[in-house]
Amino acid sequence: MEVRIQDAVEYISANLDASVAAVAREFAVPRGRLRRRLAGTGPKTGHSPTHTKLSAPEEVALCRYIDRLDGINLAVRPAFVTDNWTSRFIKRYGYRKQWQRKLNANRQKAEQPAVVAEYFNKLLAVLGDNGVDPEDIWPE
Repeated sequence: MEVRIQDAVEYISANLDASVAAVAREFAVPRGRLRRRLAGTGPKTGHSPTHTKLSAPEEVALCRYIDRLDGINLAVRPAFVTDNWTSRFIKRYGYRKQWQRKLNANRQKAEQPAVVAEYFNKLLAVLGDNGVDPEDIWPE
């Protein structure tokens, strides 16, 4: 569409007596849009949207947050980042909304901070009893 509009603008520039309506019909472009281009108004493509709630750095930070939660298999619920703009944001960045399966009891228990802390305390005790230095296991 934009290429046809540019062609029409060039045609009118070369033929100053040409009717804008006739040129718009000939190039199959909207007459109002052609008039705006002739008046110097540029296309909307490339302009940042004015109805966004977040700035560009805030959107980047939110994407990183969502990716981090997704990376550790936590469901990203709209309630985590909600407002009335959530659906448009999800669509704009290509995220998918999907239902999260309920965790089975063992996994749900395993993700509780107290259980995780208890596991690592037991692990440290076993490592200490067997003389294994933690630096030998987890590289930095």
